[in-house]
Amino acid sequence: MKLYPTRSSLRKSRLFIPEKMGSLGPENFRDRQPNHFVLSIFTFLLLLLFPSAIFSQSKFEFGLSLGPTLGFPLYVDDGTAPDGVVDAIKDAETWAPGGSVTLLVKMHLSEKLGVRTGFGLVATGHGTKESDVNFPTPEPDAPESVKFIYRKNYLELPLQVDFKLGKGDTPDFFYLSGGASLWVNISNKTVQVATFADGKKERTSSDDTTGDFRKSNILLQLGFGYEQELSKRMRLAIEPQAKMTLLTLWEEHVPLNRKLLTVGLSFSVFFK
Repeated sequence: MKLYPTRSSLRKSRLFIPEKMGSLGPENFRDRQPNHFVLSIFTFLLLLLFPSAIFSQSKFEFGLSLGPTLGFPLYVDDGTAPDGVVDAIKDAETWAPGGSVTLLVKMHLSEKLGVRTGFGLVATGHGTKESDVNFPTPEPDAPESVKFIYRKNYLELPLQVDFKLGKGDTPDFFYLSGGASLWVNISNKTVQVATFADGKKERTSSDDTTGDFRKSNILLQLGFGYEQELSKRMRLAIEPQAKMTLLTLWEEHVPLNRKLLTVGLSFSVFFK
């Protein structure tokens, strides 16, 4: 019997560290319903803002924002898991790349204050560090190393306030931003990346069914950006920003849960 993964077995198998370590995985819990109350609040805010923008055309802009992100796991440990197991998981996991794209409406409340909202798609998550695959005898069909990316895809509904720095009538300016977003979970994937001796990489993707993932989550957002006028009807904004989930990724209680910290650089174009 082979004790190591081959190309064919890698296509069929999927490793998840908490699952391999017993009670740390959130398997076999009952389903939970999405937070409809939170979704209703954000829907109300969006409906409240859009009519105001329509009837004040000189005060609003449409925009498109996109950019790369990095996702970092933040651990929520209830203290019941063995320290050695928790340390091993934390040492094995790391950041993962992602990205986002958002359609925006920006409404100017005053010369220095503006509000942004809209909807978008976010791909984020975290991963594991690349680890060597050990096997008792040489096998040309076996990979040399394997890593995993735990990808989570969300629909995002942001509500953000921008505060302009400097004089109010300056066309190009720096600004501070802050607000909250609602994430609605669309799908969860595990991507397995195997590297072979010839340098080739093989990626396999499967649904992540390791637990009851939260259907919706609230995030706090902070940013600092620069906005420049490209023409009378077009503006460009570049903004480094950070977002953190207030709730854990798994809805049920588990000994070692996770939140997500997402940092990125957004590029936005606004049209009057």
